[in-house]
Amino acid sequence: MLDIIQWVSKVLTPKWAYQKKPDPEHFYRRRFTKQYSRRKKTVKNIWIVSGFMMLAFPLIQFIVPTLLFTSFVAFCILDET
Repeated sequence: MLDIIQWVSKVLTPKWAYQKKPDPEHFYRRRFTKQYSRRKKTVKNIWIVSGFMMLAFPLIQFIVPTLLFTSFVAFCILDET
């Protein structure tokens, strides 16, 4: 079953997503920089902390604003500009 899922993923994913050397003219080259890796780790840690907070306070009035705010912060951190 896992082989089928991997095969479908490989067929549907564009070829540039598998390349390890970025083309200087392509938009995905930012994924290979150290700065972007640090940003991704920061965003991951923010999501982990907010996930634990949502588990600690399982109220819909707390979870929805936390999800929205965490999404906003994650997009702001990962933005290129």
